[in-house]
Amino acid sequence: TLPDAQPSQGSRPIPDPEPGEILVTCDGPLTMVPLPDGERPPPSRGDTRLELRGTPVRLLDTSDRIGALCNRLEYRSETERVDLFAQPGKQVTVMTDDVWMRADNLWAEMDTGIAGSSDTAGSAVMLASSPLTAALQNEQAAQLDPEAPGSLEQDLTIQWSKGVSVRFEPGGASGSGQMKFVQFNGDVKVRTADGDIDAQSLEMQFVPDQTGKARPERMVAKGNVRAHNVDQTLWADTLVATLDEAEPLADEADAEPASDTNSQDLMADARVRDFDAKGDVQVLLADGARAFADTLQGDAQQEQVVLKGDNIVVARADLLIEHGTQVTIERKTGTAQWPGGGLARLLARPIQVTQDQRIQRPTVPAKTANIPRVVTMRATWNDAMSFDSNFADGAGALDLAGKVSIVAQQQPTERASLGGNTLRMEFASIAHSDTSNGKANAPKTPAAQSAAGAFSGEGRVLSKLIATGTARLERRTWPTKKRAQTPEIIYIGGERVIWDDINTSASVEGKGDFVTRQPTWAAKEGEGPFRGPGIARFTWDNRLDMVREPDDRFHIVMQGMVEGLWKGAQGSDDIATLSADAVTAVTRRDTDALAEPEPDSLSTTPSSGLDFDGDASIERVTAIGRVFLATPMRRADADSLDYNTRTGIARLEGRPGHPVAIVNEGAPLPVRATAMVWNMDPAIDTITLQSPRGSGSR
Repeated sequence: TLPDAQPSQGSRPIPDPEPGEILVTCDGPLTMVPLPDGERPPPSRGDTRLELRGTPVRLLDTSDRIGALCNRLEYRSETERVDLFAQPGKQVTVMTDDVWMRADNLWAEMDTGIAGSSDTAGSAVMLASSPLTAALQNEQAAQLDPEAPGSLEQDLTIQWSKGVSVRFEPGGASGSGQMKFVQFNGDVKVRTADGDIDAQSLEMQFVPDQTGKARPERMVAKGNVRAHNVDQTLWADTLVATLDEAEPLADEADAEPASDTNSQDLMADARVRDFDAKGDVQVLLADGARAFADTLQGDAQQEQVVLKGDNIVVARADLLIEHGTQVTIERKTGTAQWPGGGLARLLARPIQVTQDQRIQRPTVPAKTANIPRVVTMRATWNDAMSFDSNFADGAGALDLAGKVSIVAQQQPTERASLGGNTLRMEFASIAHSDTSNGKANAPKTPAAQSAAGAFSGEGRVLSKLIATGTARLERRTWPTKKRAQTPEIIYIGGERVIWDDINTSASVEGKGDFVTRQPTWAAKEGEGPFRGPGIARFTWDNRLDMVREPDDRFHIVMQGMVEGLWKGAQGSDDIATLSADAVTAVTRRDTDALAEPEPDSLSTTPSSGLDFDGDASIERVTAIGRVFLATPMRRADADSLDYNTRTGIARLEGRPGHPVAIVNEGAPLPVRATAMVWNMDPAIDTITLQSPRGSGSR
């Protein structure tokens, strides 16, 4: 035992140790004792084992720029292994220029380049400034602060519960170019200013940058992975991200490089190049929509994400889209592409998909007493779907291709459909749209606004549906939900059919046809052309416009070589034809003729779109220009026609130099007059002439 060291005045300074030597100094007593029996000695005479105890022990490695604080330190020279242990209730602290790490125990082997902590909890904080500055400047371990600086900028923090493994270049373990690999295990939580990652394990792989400093190149998260930012939350079994070296900012490109004592956050030296998620992938967006896929691939630089799977599903509270195999989202252009067919359903009973956890893929919910029809609209397509989020200042537009069909069925007794080779859905912002629905200019309710179309969402409504290529718009109505009777039908077809869901109107550009069918149960009007039970069909060459008026009537204007045919339900000879340059038909629903609805055919759910009722009863027909009207008994040629089917009275007028002419069956000569009033009721069938001209028989 040597007494306390008392260096004399002018004593020789303590020399630095030679390579392979260990120099120990102390200012207290030094006691040397034999190695206890059973204790294994170092493997050779040149090896040393060293144990330090303190409150705390402070370790400063000036060459590798590492500081450490612990309750006990063990060193073994044969492997250059250092073990750091904490006292009960405390943790070991290790700090570099970049990282402040704490754990119950930590160890490192300098010769083999491995380190870690054994199945214990810990945490790491990536620093914006070095905590070693003062200690390194003075080469004094005593100046290491055992408490984390209060001004730490915690841009990146990592927590784990089951240990950490580290690999580095042998001979150094700092973050200044030597780090190769870090793996955190057990309930790993990564927190950054831009988002969070949770996983069972997290690996980070490093490569040297141009200055020799380590930068992260690859990150692998495994086991119930959750990645979250303000835009979305991702769940997967595995998430792999490839990182590139960050480019300097424009105003920093000419700046002096940072010194070792003023290093940056490790992640500030990297940017995500691409990422790949696999295994029950789910993505929850900020607007409440959730996508389900098998894999997700992302290109951060191109801002592109590709979802793939055997059955991709996109769901929201009122919407379920299924049967996709790939979806590509382009954030730069604000578009999404869905190649191949799919099925979308609008739901009256909402589904819950916004939970902050993985969930089972949703299915159509069961019916309830209040909601007997859960699916209120169904859309199918064969070839592709695409979405443009930039249309109409962010309201969006959706395009479907390949035998597209949309069927809306709000009530068991009603069904509306729209189809074509392609179909475009255009949306409008609720704040900027005219939300009147054509019914006495009454605004749509908030519920109807959010469910106005199959792909509408919060803050927007379905504005227009545009079908092209053998397009068709149809509505069928039955008196009861059993649908045993022939349905009432209104049908519009053409090459381009446009439905305005906000204003409840339709138009056809180019040639087309318009058909109504009134079964006997739906009409109590008398017999006669275009009145009562029967079928009316009109064709035209130019266009059709159908507008709902506040009184719930539809005004349908057809232009360009219009031809009409009426076939009554009473007999084969109950036929009438009409042709003109332009024809206007006014339709309404004969509500007093409908059977009493069954109790469960009523629903409190909002409108599902395509709401043009069952207005198949023609109330009035007007025609202008080269009018020709024919029945089995009479044929009339005029310049204009105004026919009220409710009264059976038709007024025909000529024009200067071209009077009205009527030819009666069996008469050799026509009857002419400036105008005529024709009572077309088959029981009456009379004509009153105004300013008659010429000759003929009645």
